[in-house]
Amino acid sequence: MTITGKGKLYVNMSDDITHTIEFRGEGGQIVSFDIPREYRDSIRDSALPQRNSCMIHSEESVAAERERTRMRPAIESAPPALAEFTVDVIGSTAEYAERVRHVVAAALDLACTAEFDDEDLPTDGFPDWFARVSGQGEIADQEFARDGRTAFLTRSGKAKPWSLQNWIYRFDPDEESRGWEFWDVVQVGPAEVRVWVDSWGESFFGSLDLLWVLYTAGAARVEGPTVQGPDVWAAEVSGR
Repeated sequence: MTITGKGKLYVNMSDDITHTIEFRGEGGQIVSFDIPREYRDSIRDSALPQRNSCMIHSEESVAAERERTRMRPAIESAPPALAEFTVDVIGSTAEYAERVRHVVAAALDLACTAEFDDEDLPTDGFPDWFARVSGQGEIADQEFARDGRTAFLTRSGKAKPWSLQNWIYRFDPDEESRGWEFWDVVQVGPAEVRVWVDSWGESFFGSLDLLWVLYTAGAARVEGPTVQGPDVWAAEVSGR
């Protein structure tokens, strides 16, 4: 086997393919092969313990995250590391950033106020284009959302779009599968933005829910995540 590209190899020995689908990056390929059980067990026995990378969302952290969708955070408030996604945008970068912020803010409003108890949650706060592209009502009539949905399905390997209620439930504060918290959106080129999130310094984290927003908001291409120091974000914010 030859490894090409950025040299990243993720080995999944959990017997659960969903982990591989969740963490696969842009253009990543899934290769399956059999190994002797004895070899697998020897690897597990000698492996260093992995720190629990599940992100715990508290009421305070969710409230702070919601505030960041409305106002750029102070430079000195940044954590030791941030993860970024580089997005090639269809159309206006300013309108794209506003769409991303609007959707994430609507979900975080529910995370701060609603009871997540297996009942359908209110969707009035979501823009019509996002509700439609997420399977609620007729198919989305905005071209950017339709094209983004197609690009997401191609990258993720999913057979159908994410349903709105299923997506909203990823923002349940007790749900650990959402491995990120929104940080910022910064324009870095005429048709390019950088979406920054706090992932607790992890480069592998659950982000399909985030990618669904990034693509359907009007992304032609999304690269990442890549972990960077907060100084990189600060430099982009200040235009350096």
